[in-house]
Amino acid sequence: MILEHHVNHQVAVDLDSAEAFEGPEKLLEVWFAPNAESLQGTNKSLRNVSTAQWEKLLDIVQCKVLSSVHTSMLDAFVLSESSMFAFPHKLVLKTCGTTTLLVGIPKMLEIARTIAGFGKNATPYRVFYSHKTFNCPEKQAPPHKSWKDEVSYLDSQFDNGKAYLVGDITSEQHWYCYVTGHDDHEEVAAHKDHVISSHDETMEILMTDLLPSRAQQFFTDRLPGDANNAGFQHKQELLVGVEHVVKAETDSATSSDSEGNAPACAGTCKADPGHVLGAYVSTQSGIADIYPRNKASVAVDSFCFTPCGYSANAIVDSGYYYTIHVTPEQHCSYASFETNVPAKEYGMSNIDVIEKVLNVFRPGKLSVTLFEAENNSLQDCHQFARHLDGYKRTDKVLYEFDGYQMVYVCFEAIKGRK
Repeated sequence: MILEHHVNHQVAVDLDSAEAFEGPEKLLEVWFAPNAESLQGTNKSLRNVSTAQWEKLLDIVQCKVLSSVHTSMLDAFVLSESSMFAFPHKLVLKTCGTTTLLVGIPKMLEIARTIAGFGKNATPYRVFYSHKTFNCPEKQAPPHKSWKDEVSYLDSQFDNGKAYLVGDITSEQHWYCYVTGHDDHEEVAAHKDHVISSHDETMEILMTDLLPSRAQQFFTDRLPGDANNAGFQHKQELLVGVEHVVKAETDSATSSDSEGNAPACAGTCKADPGHVLGAYVSTQSGIADIYPRNKASVAVDSFCFTPCGYSANAIVDSGYYYTIHVTPEQHCSYASFETNVPAKEYGMSNIDVIEKVLNVFRPGKLSVTLFEAENNSLQDCHQFARHLDGYKRTDKVLYEFDGYQMVYVCFEAIKGRK
């Protein structure tokens, strides 16, 4: 399943999250084609771009690559501030803190047009940008200080954009979204078969006020820069039952055994403590078990920050992903979950997935956003918005975009959560 895995040991060992304050991420998806199938037979692909070339973009955004996983279908990067995923046809970039995500758009377009082979006049097929309300918007760098400034910047880069404020504006749960349409009817018609046949859904869960006992598992006593701090060696021995992608110091590719089974890293990982602790937390918290491993091949690339915090990219059957990021400090506790895994293909509903995620964190408040292609069942969206056990629904919004339908739902925990 995993063709390559790389760890940036120096950045991973020295990283210090003590000054982190802004958990809610900025999420940007830029599509250059409807799907990967529509690019077959061409030399166009964002996977033509090397890690070193992506790092030039990330330097502008102000984050670093901690590790990366490369399968036959996607490249996944755990970043110092969240995650990035490169598919042949789209880039998903999610960053937290005071990162300047939108400022990286010109460099992203340059990379797509030149290195990825889309051509000097290529324009994105679709763009999605979103985030929940920031905790400290005044600490953000331009253009992220206000939604008005962000929209103005996005409009300067893209055509046909529409901006939305979703949910109760008097609540901390409201959510901002910017979406571009596509007015090239000839191109849309040419890709029509691909669009209809290709499954497309993304679900995001944004959680605050984590139950303290659940948040505590994302703290560590390791010191920044300490690659030999004891207290994590015994945890390596507990890593069983899942392919945790923690790269050996030799930087050789992860291999399978004689029967083709992906390896666990129990007792064999020589990686930095952050990645080893990340793998341990992934197993012990239940994060590695959100999708059934008897029906899916799951590889988890995860990292525990010091003194606290956690990031993980999980690759499901080479081509799907889910990503989790946690800021566990009690005064601003936050966790996010995002996935493009079609739950039905693994014998689950989206409700099942949500309940598994909630069991990891037990948040006091959460919002759930589901984007689905129009060819999916609208009935699924309505079913998805029902009440969850232990929570009451406080808001529900349905939108129809160009080619997509979206449901946005907010919940609060009923008193007595455990």
